[in-house]
Parts: sequence; C-alpha cells; structure tokens
Amino acid sequence: MHGTRKIQASDNMATKPGTIPSPVIEPDESFAEQQAPGEGWAVILHNDDHNDMLYVAALIVKATGFSLERAWEIMMAAHTKGKSVVTITDKAEAEKISSVLKTGGLVVELKPMG
Repeated sequence: MHGTRKIQASDNMATKPGTIPSPVIEPDESFAEQQAPGEGWAVILHNDDHNDMLYVAALIVKATGFSLERAWEIMMAAHTKGKSVVTITDKAEAEKISSVLKTGGLVVELKPMG
C-alpha cells in the first residue's frame, strides 16, 4: 500500500447493518481474546506492497459499506501492523466481504471466532 492522501468520509456512507465494527489488533494477539467464543467470523486484511492505499480503502468501503474514514483506519492498521480485522460478522457475510476484497487483489483470510 503506497502513497498517502488526505481523505474525507462521505456523509452518506454508513456502517452496514449486521456487522460489528472491527477492533484493530496487533499481529501477535489472539483473535479469541478480541471477541467472546462463537461470535462469528473475522475478516482479516493483510498488508501488501502492491496496491495503492486509497484503492484499498475504497475497496473496503465497497465490500463492507463502511465509511471511507473507517476503511482508511482499517487499511492503515494493516499497513503499519501487518494485518487488521476488517469486521466480525456471520460466516456468509464474511465470505461475501472476503470475496470482494480478494477479487480486488487484496490478501484476506477468514478466522472463526468460536
């Protein structure tokens, strides 16, 4: 993820219903410690050096419906810490979000929280 630009979140971009705003985690922290057991699936974004930072944030918006500001925070966490949780949600939604991000060329994994 290269380059930095000042961005502003659009007022009409809202958090998608049914998703939990994601915690930003350190790469060595246990995912089980972030949520109680059995609370869905974590969509985890890994850093890469191939995609533009704004592109990654825009793709997160497309996949999740999050604000651009929130997407930028998720992207920056992955950029600086190696990976970050995009969201924790049910399996079907996690697979959908993961598919959009992977189709866009991002490195993503799913982890069950239970």
